[in-house]
Amino acid sequence: QKLPFRILGTVEDALRAGAPVDDLAVPVAAWMRFLVLRQQQQSAIVDPLGPQLMPLVAAALQEGRDVVEAVMGLQKVFPETLRGSERFKQAVRQAFQALPNLPY
Repeated sequence: QKLPFRILGTVEDALRAGAPVDDLAVPVAAWMRFLVLRQQQQSAIVDPLGPQLMPLVAAALQEGRDVVEAVMGLQKVFPETLRGSERFKQAVRQAFQALPNLPY
């Protein structure tokens, strides 16, 4: 629930201004990497949207689908402008792939 208030509005502003979003995608990708790690560990997350997020991540992993696409489809987190932005999705995918999938 913190992402929309802390960073996603800034991402929307950057997209509207035609500014780069690569650096803004990193915390979003890190959050998604955290979700994947917690799913792999079969650990719960402390988040009101956990019951919706974790099944999305689990299904994407089991089916070999794009985790970024699956999580970014959640309307309660990502506004339409971001769900429909291929530029932002690609930036998040690149950051997600660059982050290690290791327990911390």
